[in-house]
Amino acid sequence: MITPINQAKVVIVTINYNGLDDTFRLLSNLKNIDEDVGVIVVDNNSSNNEADKIASKYEVVKVIKSQINGGFGYANNLGAAYCLDYSNIEYLFVLNNDTVINSGVISKLYSTIEANTDILCVSPVILNQGGETIWFGGGDFSSLHAGAKSWFKNKVVDQLKGAPPIIESPFISGCAMFLSKESYSDIGGFDDKFFMYIEDIDFSYRINLIGRAVVSTEVSIEHFAHSSLNIPVSLATPIDKKNPSLNFYIEHVIKGSFFFYRKHFSLLKRMTYYVFLFLKWQKNILKIGSISKAVVIYKTYFKYLVNN
Repeated sequence: MITPINQAKVVIVTINYNGLDDTFRLLSNLKNIDEDVGVIVVDNNSSNNEADKIASKYEVVKVIKSQINGGFGYANNLGAAYCLDYSNIEYLFVLNNDTVINSGVISKLYSTIEANTDILCVSPVILNQGGETIWFGGGDFSSLHAGAKSWFKNKVVDQLKGAPPIIESPFISGCAMFLSKESYSDIGGFDDKFFMYIEDIDFSYRINLIGRAVVSTEVSIEHFAHSSLNIPVSLATPIDKKNPSLNFYIEHVIKGSFFFYRKHFSLLKRMTYYVFLFLKWQKNILKIGSISKAVVIYKTYFKYLVNN
């Protein structure tokens, strides 16, 4: 159940941006789990007084009202910073508002890190809406994919049947990251230069510089994927010409990719990644099947290539 921040060992940090239905669904869900958990909702300058509506309906939830929409990392950093003043808080659970969780998930994630001091971050298995297929079940960094690769994306849940309780996962999705408050600080929090997308790749990369990241296969949550972008449920991926937010997705993924490479790699390695990134988006152009979107992709790619 949701407990006051000053009494919680674990605090969920979630973001609301014009997503009241998702946020209310998550909070209603959290009221009914067995574990006591504090909740911080960072409102990213939503319209229609959404922050006030959340605060009035859930008085025990701490609502932080950002004066700007600073993006995913920016908002999570606001929530994490608020926790620094509370010595009772041990762990943070960075969690998308378009998720639902069951009793036992938080307890398992907590015990996983408590029993393995070298594990800095753990994620549950994340299932697609309906719970029949996997949205995220572990991943790593891939030159071929010019970023992160998810191993079980859209595979049936049985693909993880018989898996060990813990899977090493160098990449952890920003959808669900459970880690200690101290680890969040040691990693340096999210880099808010990434507005949206790629920030979890960067965060995971920095986790691996000082510790381990894993997926607990014993627990799962459900994810109503991409609802923050108003992508129709019928679309399995944002890479679709029917996605009304496709231009936004293209801009921020390509921009974030170039920034990530520049931040972490030498010029020689970056040149290799740039080639793979170009090939990756060539494939996406074929998948989208739209000349106008191809023009957007090429313009965006070469704009940030020149800036690098």
